[in-house]
Amino acid sequence: MDKDLISDKGDKSSKEISNFLRTVADKIDEGSLTLSRGQETLELQFPRDMGFRFKVKDDISRSGTQRKVQIGFRWRTDEEGRAKQTDALVLK
Repeated sequence: MDKDLISDKGDKSSKEISNFLRTVADKIDEGSLTLSRGQETLELQFPRDMGFRFKVKDDISRSGTQRKVQIGFRWRTDEEGRAKQTDALVLK
């Protein structure tokens, strides 16, 4: 079951989008990111390794074609929402 924790949707300039993505990339490097809107706040703790997805697709309808770019990350969390670090496989 999916549960939306916080989301944003709407039209933005390409400059606003690139600045947002740049900030997210920097925060992933730092290991955490805090998102807030009004009284809503969500802190993300990033693990060392995450699942990654990049997808480009066209939604075709009678009114025309809409291109979508989707970027996604996924990782497991503990009960408090902290990222679970997975141990790497070690050969001996």
